[in-house]
Amino acid sequence: MTKKLNKKGFTLAELLVVVAILAILVAISVPIFTSKIDEAKKNTDAANIRAARAVAISKYLEDGGAVTNKYYDAVNGILKDSDAEITAYGKSSSTVDGASGTPKDNILKVNVSATGDVTLAWE
Repeated sequence: MTKKLNKKGFTLAELLVVVAILAILVAISVPIFTSKIDEAKKNTDAANIRAARAVAISKYLEDGGAVTNKYYDAVNGILKDSDAEITAYGKSSSTVDGASGTPKDNILKVNVSATGDVTLAWE
């Protein structure tokens, strides 16, 4: 009587090929994923800049004059006199058009001149 050997499974070479393919896919996808995260952070900061500008102009029109040294509260969408109760919401490590400074872990300081010129700075 002859016995049949059960040869189910993968060889070491096959497993190494699969591991190599996975390593290549990871090496390609990680930089792409990282750049998309950075882009999303920058877009979030740009949206906060646009919102702060809109709130500042609204406040300027409402008050009929200059708006100075106010801080934009992104959670509530309002301007505040002090930054004490505002949690830093800046995400990006690079500058974003529309405001001076670097957003990372900062908040927007808003100034509107008597002529209606809006300046925003990450502080």
